[in-house]
Amino acid sequence: MAAAVIWQRRRPGTGVTTLLVMLFAIAYWSFNNFVEISVTSFSAKMIVTMALYAGIVVVPTGWLIFILQYTGRESWLTRRNLSLLAIMPIVTMVVVATNPLHNVFWTDMSLTTIDGLAVLSTEFGPAFWVHAVYSYLLLAIGAVLLIQTMLRSPQVYRGQAVWLLVGTFTPWVSNAFYIFDISPLPAYLDPTPLAFSITGITFAWNIYRFRLMDIVPIAKDIIIDNLVDPVIVLDTDNNIVQANATALELLDASANDATGKPVQEVITDQEELMARFRHVEQAHDVVTMTFHGESYIFDLNIIPLRTRQGDLTGRVIMLHDITALKTANRNLVIARIEAEEANRLKSEFLATISHELRTPLNAIIGFSDLMLSDIAGVELDERGLHMTQRINANGKELLELINDLLDLSKIEAKEMETVEEPFSPRGIIEDLHTRMAGLAEKRNLTFRIEMDSSLPDTVIGDPSYVRRVATNLLSNAFKFTEEGTVTLEARALSDGERWRISVSDTGIGIPEEALKYIFDPFRQVDGTSRRVYGGTGLGLAIVYELVQTMKGDI
Repeated sequence: MAAAVIWQRRRPGTGVTTLLVMLFAIAYWSFNNFVEISVTSFSAKMIVTMALYAGIVVVPTGWLIFILQYTGRESWLTRRNLSLLAIMPIVTMVVVATNPLHNVFWTDMSLTTIDGLAVLSTEFGPAFWVHAVYSYLLLAIGAVLLIQTMLRSPQVYRGQAVWLLVGTFTPWVSNAFYIFDISPLPAYLDPTPLAFSITGITFAWNIYRFRLMDIVPIAKDIIIDNLVDPVIVLDTDNNIVQANATALELLDASANDATGKPVQEVITDQEELMARFRHVEQAHDVVTMTFHGESYIFDLNIIPLRTRQGDLTGRVIMLHDITALKTANRNLVIARIEAEEANRLKSEFLATISHELRTPLNAIIGFSDLMLSDIAGVELDERGLHMTQRINANGKELLELINDLLDLSKIEAKEMETVEEPFSPRGIIEDLHTRMAGLAEKRNLTFRIEMDSSLPDTVIGDPSYVRRVATNLLSNAFKFTEEGTVTLEARALSDGERWRISVSDTGIGIPEEALKYIFDPFRQVDGTSRRVYGGTGLGLAIVYELVQTMKGDI
């Protein structure tokens, strides 16, 4: 009863309700047995004896139901099977209650006095023996199922099973001694209730020592069987103790075929691998295995199983299939190598073409410059002047595109090297002001320079790259500003290690949604801008790459 009360206060688990019913039935049986000894009248003893069978018939049936739940065989407990299990207890209670009418359960009942104690003497009838055989049969079936589970379970579950067997069979062995009149106690004294005290002690020990009903084999089995990865449990002799459904499918074997056999007999054609990990207690590795003519790559985990004392009882082998992942990674590496090679060829092609085109373009631009100047002594009419100016402008625009392509290809090919040398930021800003002043005047724009007093006199870096970046940004600002101001600002940052150049203007601006791609090659915010303002869409891409090369931010 104490064990039942303790369990009732604990969290419900698989089989707990059945075990509680069984324990209360045992308590009811023991209590009525005590009452039967205490009362003295024949009628009272007969009524109490009949009443205590309400507990007796529950115990073997409850035991079998509990074992089925405990060992993960709940699927057996169908409505039909439960109905069949209930037939014998119900029939037994009916026969016991009506025994005075037919004397089938007890053929004779009489009151005698032994050593001054009123004792109810009984002669067992055929119905009693049918009930006894049925009860012991249920106990035997439950014991076999429990022993099977015990033999293939880790140490903690074996401890549970052993004490369950001890606690259950002690009173029933005592009851058998009483029935067959071989008990060392007086014949009128049934030792079964006394033996049930051992049941209470062993079950209470199971609660605290082995956490009975907190951890049960069914939970382990459900977890292992529902894992998508193959899991194999080995004993210390490398025999397969358990394998989940995924592992059995991979091995093309049934549970009966695999269980109990050496792992090397079930996993064939893997001699080298078996020898490598035969005595390894714990490992994590990537292995290649062949099953059904197909090659698999597994992430292998070997985990040791130990007792509380640290003794090795077996190993768990887990295989996670990473074939698809490895194949994808291999394909990614191949694709990256191919992309890098294609990019290298593209850069080489652009560099070659750029060099080949620059020579004739420089000649075209040079001759057109001469024709437009007074040096050549060529007099052009209005139409010839217009065409020469157009040739010169288009040639310079094409040369700018070729130069940008050449620079971009060099940057992508990592052929442009930076230098680290001291230079004056103020000197670069003033030089830019001088170089861009003519362009500002030509476009009738105000060009403003702002240099903060925090700007250092000397910094370390690549002055040519800085000048190229600032020039490109200023050129864009002048190109897209039709009226107003272009401002170049320079200041030191608060960390004292970096400085910043910013270019702002009163031009058409950049929409916020376009900011994510303005540094992409050949991208312009609006396709019409190229026709209206010119440009190739490479300027900001080159600026971005140059800034990244200098380990800066834009």
